[in-house]
Amino acid sequence: MTVRCNMRRLLEGIALLTVGALSVACQAEGLDVSYPGQDLRMTFLHTTDSHSKVLPFKFVPNVWDERLGILPCPGDDQLSSCQECLGYQVDDFAENPPTPDALKCADCLQFAEAEGVCPGCDPDAFDQEDCYDCLIEVRQSKRCENWTYGGAARVGWVINEERKKALRSAYVDTGDYFQGAPIYNLFTGEAEVRALSAMGCEASVIGNHEFDNGVTKLADMLYRFAEFPVLNANYMWESADAAGSNQLSQLVNPYFIRDYNGLKVGYIGLGNVHSLNSLGDADNSLGVRALETKQALDTYIPMIEHQVDLVVLLSHLGLSGDIEAAKTVRGIDIIFGGHDHIILNPPLEVINPDGETTVVVHSGVNYKAVGRLDVVVRDRNILSHHYTVIPVQSGDEDSGIPPVGEDPAVANVLYDYEFELNRAQNLTREIGVAKTDYPRAAPGDSPLGNLVTDAMRARRGVETDFALTNSLGIRADLPKGPIAVGKIYEIFPFENSIMTMYMSGPELQRLFDYAAGRTAAYGCKTQIQISGAQAVLDCTRGRTKYLAINGIEVIRDYALVQPYIAFSMATNDYIGNGGSGFDVLEQNTTKSNTSLSLRDVVIDFIEEKGEISVPADSGGNYRIELIQ
Repeated sequence: MTVRCNMRRLLEGIALLTVGALSVACQAEGLDVSYPGQDLRMTFLHTTDSHSKVLPFKFVPNVWDERLGILPCPGDDQLSSCQECLGYQVDDFAENPPTPDALKCADCLQFAEAEGVCPGCDPDAFDQEDCYDCLIEVRQSKRCENWTYGGAARVGWVINEERKKALRSAYVDTGDYFQGAPIYNLFTGEAEVRALSAMGCEASVIGNHEFDNGVTKLADMLYRFAEFPVLNANYMWESADAAGSNQLSQLVNPYFIRDYNGLKVGYIGLGNVHSLNSLGDADNSLGVRALETKQALDTYIPMIEHQVDLVVLLSHLGLSGDIEAAKTVRGIDIIFGGHDHIILNPPLEVINPDGETTVVVHSGVNYKAVGRLDVVVRDRNILSHHYTVIPVQSGDEDSGIPPVGEDPAVANVLYDYEFELNRAQNLTREIGVAKTDYPRAAPGDSPLGNLVTDAMRARRGVETDFALTNSLGIRADLPKGPIAVGKIYEIFPFENSIMTMYMSGPELQRLFDYAAGRTAAYGCKTQIQISGAQAVLDCTRGRTKYLAINGIEVIRDYALVQPYIAFSMATNDYIGNGGSGFDVLEQNTTKSNTSLSLRDVVIDFIEEKGEISVPADSGGNYRIELIQ
């Protein structure tokens, strides 16, 4: 039995408040088969937040990845230990020896020599900088040169292998399959949707990044290429009959019911309501209005709960929204979540208002892993559940890490896209060398954030008093070593341009107070990066204690001291047009879009310098100080 519900017709039925009207919104197909009193096993395979990583990519897993089984290439693993070892000067060994887990430098260098790198690096001489520069080449050693992670064809292979082991199975995805790799910039989501279809996706939900190229493009991609139900119950779409309608009301359903050999599952979709601030505004450009989450669930769960054995939410609310839904809404058995780029292993168990358990599952980001949830169900109750993280990575017999194959159907879909991508963009071209690591995150300003805003402000034709960008727009770290164009695409997957404007004293106070409040909401981790300015953001008050632009005090002890001054500012067009709640920038009347690509500006900045390194005063409360 399969039930699909058209959202527009369903909302029209709700408006009429008649049972008859509601009945026309849904259609059922197939036979109704059930097994009362029997234990039924079901396997769910889950991905989320793939962010256009349909092709394998390189990165060095962190300690959290490793704990989940997402392991580094043995060369990178050795490099990590070498970095820790080389972090100590010779004189420090007596008082502060390396941790027991760190390899001795001699062992580290012997490994490097076996790999054919660093043959002249003498551990007895212990020249820290020279040894580090040499050992960085381990990442490029023969053993690691083809070691990659993710990729939709590999995910498809994992899904097929796991389904062979299961009597009943479903593969679901919880959104943000757009934006985050060059393939999206070139093909605007076509490859991602076709890959999901080829992988046999059972159902998916719309994430916030699916809207990045506008609703018309999203509707076109889904209409042409989606062979799976796309769900959303907490968005109200404009009528398909309206002039210029984007037609999403005809493509997106609030829920979907599927019978898996006698076990019936009802899926309900929930989109993110916080990352798209305009969803709360009437007549916004998206043609979408957000509904209150609990209200939407209280509407749809009673419609389906007596037809199914399991009620499953496919959610892009984020973990806090998932927990809130599980705590406050009755009748939810499982929530497959996304948006926060985390893996919950084991899943959370949240008690709902009826005292029953809701299982909350998150399965990571970038196709680095597939989550597998096995449940045993009897008479509409989950008796037990077990969750497994399945890494999606290179492997070989020598490393002891089992290799992951590729699904030929998915690989065939992606072949032409990869070919055209490589032909259109020289992603391997080196533009410079980073002599130090440039992390994107720090409690205050970050080294990479400082580099980016310096590049914005210094660009010819921009040259403003100060620059400001949002921290979340910087999507990856810049590691020490050669810098390729492809890495800058990872850092800036969005097609943002630089916008300039003049900011008065009151506008600056509104801007930085908003940044302080947003920073407080994110655990007192700054949500802005700046150049040409110094700020003290008070997370306890959600206000700005101090602000100076080019040495001129604008705010002192929370009070505006320069109400009649104006400064020129460079920012990105996303927040310049009000994205992420920066309304004060949207309302500014002096805006001018330079049409300069932020990504290209950073590439040119690095290429002009050739070599870059983090200054001693860059990153960690030098430009932005936090009070918490």
